[in-house]
Amino acid sequence: MTENSCSDADLNAAVCGLLERESEKLGLVFAGAAGEETDGKFLEEYGRWLDDGCAGEMAYLKEHYPLLRNAASLLPGARSVLIFALPWPFPGNDCPPENGFISSYARGRDYHRVMRSKLKRLAVSLSALYPGASFRAAADSAPVPEVEKAAETNFGRRGRSSLLISEKLGSAFFLGEIVTDACIRKSFPEPADPCRGCMRCVRRCPGHAIRGDGFIDARKCVSYLTIEFHGAFTDEESLSVGGRVYGCDECLLACPWNRRRRAGSFDSDFTERGALLNLTLRDKLMLSEDDFLRLTEGSAIRRIGYLQWLRNTACALGNLSSDTDDIPLLESRSGLSEPLDAEIRRAAAKITLRAGARDKTSRTL
Repeated sequence: MTENSCSDADLNAAVCGLLERESEKLGLVFAGAAGEETDGKFLEEYGRWLDDGCAGEMAYLKEHYPLLRNAASLLPGARSVLIFALPWPFPGNDCPPENGFISSYARGRDYHRVMRSKLKRLAVSLSALYPGASFRAAADSAPVPEVEKAAETNFGRRGRSSLLISEKLGSAFFLGEIVTDACIRKSFPEPADPCRGCMRCVRRCPGHAIRGDGFIDARKCVSYLTIEFHGAFTDEESLSVGGRVYGCDECLLACPWNRRRRAGSFDSDFTERGALLNLTLRDKLMLSEDDFLRLTEGSAIRRIGYLQWLRNTACALGNLSSDTDDIPLLESRSGLSEPLDAEIRRAAAKITLRAGARDKTSRTL
């Protein structure tokens, strides 16, 4: 559907103008308004992706698959999905290796809360123009095929990394939606393929998770492993995690569009929280659960929980350290969970091997 598909074209134009102005005031970018139905070709491809097991342990994705077909599954009588983009500071400050890496998007306040608050304020403005209409805000919290919807409005296109790439914003932004039973449409001129022959993200992915067809194998993705996966890492997974404690920005760093993104101000909620970032891996490993909860208050990091935080930190320390003094620190965290214990054993073995190789090299020199 185009902007002219709604019966009152003048009202539609006025609403889209309002959304652009109000979005800008809130630090958002109005990314268009799509129809309620989801493209059948995408649903077929996504269904095959699920059947191939590429979602890993995220069973809720398969459970929610039937709900993706039509936004009416989220809001009875839905006719429109309004899409909004919220950029975050990228690439952010460098993380010293001894501190471990935390993804740039998670260094400030939890984006779910930030985005949802802004969308609710927009919904209030809309309800004045559409009395009696219903609105439901979603910020990565409901089964909305947000990348597909934003691609449908031509705000951007799905890149090889599966992220939406916008010529204006690159790919370092969040997407949020307002589902409504009011008829609103907004689209943009069709963009060119942002990737063309570029394979930078495919080559740079540490877990070789990027398939290159717009979908990734989540089971190999470091963001999935450090955030969504709750079990014990295999040797290969542990190696791909490297020095990362939460998430991974490699595909974002590889993408040329993120180097071209237009400079702009960012929401103060995304200001980096130095109290957690500036801790060394050793200090992160030795945090008590109370300290972890205090330092991650209002942060997306808290969602992985204390034990997974320790597992990730032990993994990162084991991948980077050659100091045998770190082994007692690691072993002091034993007995809390099997995935953590497995990583502690692996980390201790790596450190011992690395220290031995270093000492042998020193004696040779």
